[in-house]
Parts: sequence; structure tokens; C-alpha cells
Amino acid sequence: MPTIQSIARPLTFAAALIAAATAITACSPDPQEQYEDATSKLEEAREARNEAQEALEAKKEELAELRSNLNESEAELQAARQKVDEASQKVDKTVTDEVLFRKIQRELLDEDQFEEAAISVGVTDRVVTLGGNVPDEETRKAALESARSQAGVKDVVDSMEVRDSESAPSEKSPEGKADGGDSNGGGSNAGGSGGGNGGGGSDGSSDDGKS
Repeated sequence: MPTIQSIARPLTFAAALIAAATAITACSPDPQEQYEDATSKLEEAREARNEAQEALEAKKEELAELRSNLNESEAELQAARQKVDEASQKVDKTVTDEVLFRKIQRELLDEDQFEEAAISVGVTDRVVTLGGNVPDEETRKAALESARSQAGVKDVVDSMEVRDSESAPSEKSPEGKADGGDSNGGGSNAGGSGGGNGGGGSDGSSDDGKS
């Protein structure tokens, strides 16, 4: 005849199995919750993808606009170059050595920075030669730049000399001016001091007449 203990043992074991099963079920995530969590993450990923796609499309539009602007700028530059070429051809057809001589000489006479310079100008086959003397290197460079900037000039030859500081005071004295005018005939012709030197010549003639 089974005893109470022998009957209680199976019951205790069954109860333990039930308790273990209950504990496992309680610890396992709910399938519904798992589904909802996965769905939420999927939506977040889709939103991030859509935002990235929109940003890419915006960048593509900006790039297309930049390319369009670049093409327009290149076309404008090409048109401007064409106009420069056409204008240069017209200048080449109309320019002469005499025109260049007068233009460059006028520039050198009108600019205040060349007031202390005695620069001669010569033009042959549109090649300009600047001679004479200038007070300093800055004036020399400015004269060269002025000649080079004239449309139609092929080249500029520099034959100018920079006066040293020791010779400058003698040029300021009355006798020095007269001597300079006699010895710098070429410089006076282009530097604009020819009129002054010519005036000196007329004074000399009047003195001879008086004697």
C-alpha cells in the first residue's frame, strides 16, 4: 500500500516543473512587444533613410545649379575673350608708329610722376624704345609699365638710366639746367623739355643780335 510520502514525491516534482515553466514564461519577452519594438526601429530607420535621400537630392540640385552657373560664366568669359581678340585686331589694323609715339609721349608728359624725368621715346614697327634718364628705379618701372599698357605695342626696350644722387644737385642749379638742356637733346624731344630748351636757344640768338 503506497504511503503518503511516496504519493507526495510525484506531486512535489510536478509542482516544481510547473513553477519552473511559469518562471521561464515570465522571463521571456512578449512576442507582441518584440514585434512592436522591431516595427518602431524599422520606422526610425526608414525616416533616417528618407532624410538622407532628401539631403542627397538637395545637394544634387545645388550641384546642378553650380554647374549651370559655371557653364554660364565660361560662356561669358569666352565671349569676352572673343571681344578682346576682335578689338585687338582692329587696333592692329589702325595703329601706326607715329600714333604710338604721340600717345606714349603724351602719357609721359602729363603724368606728375615723370616730372623729374627726361625720357626719350622711339617707335619702330610698334616696338617702343625708352631712353634718357629718370630720378629713381620706381619712375623707371612706371615709365615701362605706361608704355607696355598702350594697345598695339609689341614690345618695350628699356634704354633708360637712373640718375645717381650725386648728379641730382647739379641739375637743379641754373647752370646745370642749361648744360643739361644742351647735352640731352634726345631726352628733351620726348620728355617735353624741348620747348624750354628751344627758349634757351632763342635767348642765345637775341644775345648775338645785341652784340
